[in-house]
Amino acid sequence: MFTSYEFVFVEKFVSYQARKNKAGYAVDRSYRYLVIRPPKSVKTYSFILNRSIEVPELRRNDKVRLIIDLFTRGYNRKAEIKILAVELLQ
Repeated sequence: MFTSYEFVFVEKFVSYQARKNKAGYAVDRSYRYLVIRPPKSVKTYSFILNRSIEVPELRRNDKVRLIIDLFTRGYNRKAEIKILAVELLQ
């Protein structure tokens, strides 16, 4: 069963960068964590976002549109979700 929403609400968005020193060289890491809530619902969903996605600065209760890819790996029947884009709606 699939459900379609024109937009979802942002509950929480955290973005931070960390500089780690591993084996004598520095590694820059960026982490982005997004929690969304569908309209007329209290259930929330959380995602860790990839570095390649351009994400605007988001605040709580912003309306966003997510472009999502559903896929499976190998013989696994469990569907996995990958966020391809986040668009801020005004």
